[in-house]
Amino acid sequence: MERGLARGRDRVVIGFKVAARDSVDALYAELVAAGHAGQQPPYDAFWGARYAVLADPDGNCRSPDEPRRPGSEDPAAGAARGGCG
Repeated sequence: MERGLARGRDRVVIGFKVAARDSVDALYAELVAAGHAGQQPPYDAFWGARYAVLADPDGNCRSPDEPRRPGSEDPAAGAARGGCG
């Protein structure tokens, strides 16, 4: 353990918004087909968004997600799980 971080958990997920739920699935498929490492296939997250996680060429976790639905749970209540890096 270094600087208070658990081993293997010292990276963040860099999120970016897409316009619609279907865009998450399409972008994930396109990026995996291009050789990017898929870490978490698209799924409906508990906070109401469609969410996925991929690793970029530098090993950083990237996450396309669509805006959460009104009235859904706060995304800060959960954490991404994955093995980027």
